[in-house]
Amino acid sequence: LYFGFCEDFIRVLQKLAGAESKPEEGKTANLIAKMEFDDATGRPKTPIQVGRACTILEVGEVRVRDGWRESKADFYWPSGFKSTRTFPSMRQDGVCKYICEVKEGEAGQPLFSVTCDDDPAAAFTASSPSQCWLQVMDKVNAFRAAKRPRLS
Repeated sequence: LYFGFCEDFIRVLQKLAGAESKPEEGKTANLIAKMEFDDATGRPKTPIQVGRACTILEVGEVRVRDGWRESKADFYWPSGFKSTRTFPSMRQDGVCKYICEVKEGEAGQPLFSVTCDDDPAAAFTASSPSQCWLQVMDKVNAFRAAKRPRLS
């Protein structure tokens, strides 16, 4: 999962739209999310559980304009997208829930945000999802390193 944005969810949408979706090498293709659509709007009903670790709370709106297209893939980041995923905590042993969002920044470009439910004041924002998760992983790794016994 990339930023909790669930590439697998994108594959599910491609399947529903009739697009080809190739499984990763060594993996079998299977549907990992069941989606229902609102008859009035045609939009997916939320929440959508994707796999074990990711839940999509808001699908968002696609912005077809500069800066909103993922440069390494063939999709646009949806403004207003919101998901949760479990990941190791940066404050205590075990896992916690992280909230991942795509917002519109001041310059009209996508702004990515990750907030941990065990420390809501510590929000990580960046211009790319990977930069947000690198910040989270730095905190998780620092927490784990501080707990390791020191060898003398």
